[in-house]
Amino acid sequence: MNALFFIRQNFKEIFFKDKKIEEVKYKKIIPHFLVILDNINSLELTDSILDNIKYDIVNNLKYSQLDNLIGSIHDKDKKKIIENLIFEEEYRWYQKKEVEIFDKIDNSRLEHNTADFIAFIIGEIVELQRLAKSCLFNNVYIRISKNLFDKLIPPKVLSYYETEQNVNVPINSAYSFFFRYEKKTALNKFKNAVRHNIQNRNLESFEAEYFEVNRIFFDRLKLEFIPIINYEEKKINLIYDSKKHITKKEILEILDYTDFFKQRNIVHDLKMILKKKNIKNMDLFEDSLYIFFEELSSEVTKKDIKIFISVLMEAYPSYDLIDIKNVQIKLNRVLSDEFNRNKFKAFLFYLNINLFSKAANKLKYLLSNFFNKIEGMSESSLNDIFYSRFEIDVDFAVPDLVRLNVNKFLNPEE
Repeated sequence: MNALFFIRQNFKEIFFKDKKIEEVKYKKIIPHFLVILDNINSLELTDSILDNIKYDIVNNLKYSQLDNLIGSIHDKDKKKIIENLIFEEEYRWYQKKEVEIFDKIDNSRLEHNTADFIAFIIGEIVELQRLAKSCLFNNVYIRISKNLFDKLIPPKVLSYYETEQNVNVPINSAYSFFFRYEKKTALNKFKNAVRHNIQNRNLESFEAEYFEVNRIFFDRLKLEFIPIINYEEKKINLIYDSKKHITKKEILEILDYTDFFKQRNIVHDLKMILKKKNIKNMDLFEDSLYIFFEELSSEVTKKDIKIFISVLMEAYPSYDLIDIKNVQIKLNRVLSDEFNRNKFKAFLFYLNINLFSKAANKLKYLLSNFFNKIEGMSESSLNDIFYSRFEIDVDFAVPDLVRLNVNKFLNPEE
C-alpha cells in the first residue's frame, strides 16, 4: 500500500502529464462568450480542445453571438477552423431553432385569434432576420422562414371569412385588413369595421380596450408598421413604405381622434349584403349604373358608382365614410326628382330580369336603406319592381348603350 502511494505521488505527473496540461489550459468554469473566446485565442486548438469548444458553443451560445465570436478571433487559421466547426453543426442549429419556434407557434394558435396569430408569425420572422444577415446561418434563415410562411396560408383564408363575411368584426380581427389590402383601402375597411363595432358597444368602455388591443397587436408583430403579405409570391416585405403601410402611430391617431367615435356608418344588416353570385356580370353592372346616372346628372362620376356598389356589396366598404356620405347625398338628390326616380325603378326592373340573380330581397333592403331620405324608395315601394306580375315599360328608362351591352352579354353569338 505504501509502495503504491509512493508511486502515485512521484510518478503521476509523468503518467498524467498530457491530460493534466489540457485540463489546466481549458477553462472549465461556467462557459460563456468571453471564456470561449479566450480559450480559442489563447490555446492550441487540439482535437480535445476543439471538442470542448464545440460542446460549449452548441450548448451555451446564442445565434446572435456566433458572428461576433468569429469576428473576435485574432488568428485567421483559427477563425477558419471555428467556422468549419460551427458549419458542421448547421443541421443541429436548424433543428434546435425550428423546434423552439414551431413549439411557440403551435401554442400561439391556441391562444390567439387569427389576426394576432398572423402578427405573431410575422414577429417570429422579424426575429429570424438576424440570421439572414449572418454569414453562418443564412441557409437556416431561408429554410425556417419558408416554413413559417407556409404557416400563414390557413389563417389568411380564415381571416378573409372572419372579416369580409362577419356581421360584427372585433377590433383585433379588423387588423387583418392591413395584411391583405393596400394602405388606403385597408384603412377605410378598418375604420368602417371599428365604427360598426362601436355602434354595438357601451360607449364608456370601448376606447381603453381599443388602445390596449393596438399595443398588444404591435408587440406581437415586433414592427412599428403592418406589412402586406404577398401570398402569390410567398413573401413579406419588411421594409417600411409610407405609401403602402399603416403604422402603429397612425392607428393610434385615428383611435385618439374624438370625432372618429362620433361618426356613424350607413348601418346595414350585413347578412343582406350582395354577393358576387347575385350579379351575373360585375363590370357590366357597374358600367350600366354609371351610364344611367350620368344621363340624369353630369355630376355623377365613375368613382361615385364604385363607392355606391361597395356599400351594396362589402360588409366593410373600401372607401372613407365621408366619401360614402357625399355619394349618398349626391344620388339622393338625383332621385329626389320624381321623374328620375320612376326611371330608376324601371331601370331596376330591367336589371333584375337581365343581370341580377336571386337578389331581390337584398336589393330592396339595401336601396331603401341607402335612399332613406326619399319618398317612394321604401322596401314596400320597391316590392312592385322586383315582384311585379306585370311587365313594366322600361323603354324610356334604359339607355341604348346599356341595352346594347346587356344584349351582347346575354347573346354572345349574335
